Amino acid sequence: EELDKAFDAVFWALGAQQGRPLPIPGWEGTDNCINGIEFLDAFNKGWVVGTAKKVVVVGGGDTSIDVASVARRLGNITEAKPAAHPDGTVIDWAAHDSAGLLTRAGVKATLTSLFPVEQMTAAEHEREDAKREGIDIQGGVMPLEVIKNDKGVAIGLKMCKCEMKGNVPQPIEGTEY
Repeated sequence: EELDKAFDAVFWALGAQQGRPLPIPGWEGTDNCINGIEFLDAFNKGWVVGTAKKVVVVGGGDTSIDVASVARRLGNITEAKPAAHPDGTVIDWAAHDSAGLLTRAGVKATLTSLFPVEQMTAAEHEREDAKREGIDIQGGVMPLEVIKNDKGVAIGLKMCKCEMKGNVPQPIEGTEY
């Protein structure tokens, strides 16, 4: 009531509580395709200790920058040494010296956006920080399809260049990769 009296409007900004699936063929039901909110939530809970060797993030806002940066920093686990913990776990509720338990390799993180890089909704300083970290940022491109291997695991993302007509991406013919 106090806020209602003191201000003309009250805006309650909770932030995104749920991510969205990518609306392209091959996304739904593919275990190694996860939305950014789920990834960051799992990371913050300590459930994610490494990523794939190559990570593609589709977005363009600050959350997508966070996802790409966290994935790049986590690295790809190439070897897990036996833990001192009796049940063999590497990470659980107890604190472990994880620096000595895992061998990590670098991750190639690519961030894609429907909008040109200069028009992305992510703050300019966030984009610049991501580039300094080694994240490849590609603007003006759109995902077309998740490419899977014979076991149903995503191994790539078919893309093409696009132009925005208002807020609707239009694929540019002959630019698929």
